[in-house]
Amino acid sequence: MIAMHLEATYSGYNTWSEFASCLLRISRCEEDRASMCVDGDEADSKESYGATFSRIPDMFVRGISGKTWKLRCKWWLNRHFSKETLAFEMSAGDLQLMAYKAACASHLYGKEFQYVTDVDAYLNEHDKTLSTCLHLHIRNSIGFYRSLGRKRISF
Repeated sequence: MIAMHLEATYSGYNTWSEFASCLLRISRCEEDRASMCVDGDEADSKESYGATFSRIPDMFVRGISGKTWKLRCKWWLNRHFSKETLAFEMSAGDLQLMAYKAACASHLYGKEFQYVTDVDAYLNEHDKTLSTCLHLHIRNSIGFYRSLGRKRISF
């Protein structure tokens, strides 16, 4: 519901803070997302196993929900995370908005995403408390948009 609200409005920092909190909880989710399969003939005495683990919940990458998130992330690159948007936010001095949007962006696009790195550098100079909060999200970022067929993302 928060994501749909963000699609309809340019929300303040409270909504972005709540969304960042949800993404952080998802990144720390301990549900079983590991899969294991046997490679080779089961009769063979030297079976080999392949195991994979994904920190990204299926709802973000599979089925209709995955397609919706892929479209949402692509659209939000221009709607919420463009260079122009960041320049406006910096000139307005809304550090909380920038911090929580960058926290969300780190989970969506990864910690190397330019919006995240630019806000991180800005907060390091202007607000150490918000910088520390952003670093918590960066350390736990999911970056699931990259797993939807995207490589490096910049704006």
